[in-house]
Amino acid sequence: MENYQPIPSAIRPAAQIHRRQVFWQILLPILGTIFAVLAGLILVIVSAGTPQSNAADWSIISTIFLILPWLFLGLIPLAFLFLCIWLLKKTRHFIAPYLVTAGRYSRVLKIHNAKFTQAITAPFIQVRSVNAGITRLLRLALHIKSSPKE
Repeated sequence: MENYQPIPSAIRPAAQIHRRQVFWQILLPILGTIFAVLAGLILVIVSAGTPQSNAADWSIISTIFLILPWLFLGLIPLAFLFLCIWLLKKTRHFIAPYLVTAGRYSRVLKIHNAKFTQAITAPFIQVRSVNAGITRLLRLALHIKSSPKE
C-alpha cells in the first residue's frame, strides 16, 4: 500500500470556520431580532383587538394603520443590510489586497502630511521663539516687570 495523503482543501481553514459561524454570528441575531420585533408588533395588534367601545375600535384601527407603514419601511434597511452582508461575503477575497494597499497609501499620506505641516509651521515657530527670546532679554536688561507681583 502506498502512503495516502489527503488532498488539501482549496478553502483556507479561516474561511471554513467563517462559513460555520456565519449562521451563529450573523444570521441568527438578525433573524432573532426580526422575529422578536414582529412578535411584539403582532402582540400589540392582537391585544388592541379586544372588544371595547366604538371609539376604542377606531383607535385600534388607527393604531394598526400607524404601525403597518413602519413595518414595511423597516424592510428597506433590512434588505440593505442583507445586501451588504451578501456583497461582503462575495467580495471579501477581492477586497482584502486592496484594503492592504489602501492602508499602505494611508500611512504614506499620513507621513507626507506630517512633514508638510511641519514645513508650514516651522517659520512661524521660529519667529515666535525669536520674539519670545528678545522680549525676555529686554525684560531682564531693562528690568521690565510683566506683572505687578514681580
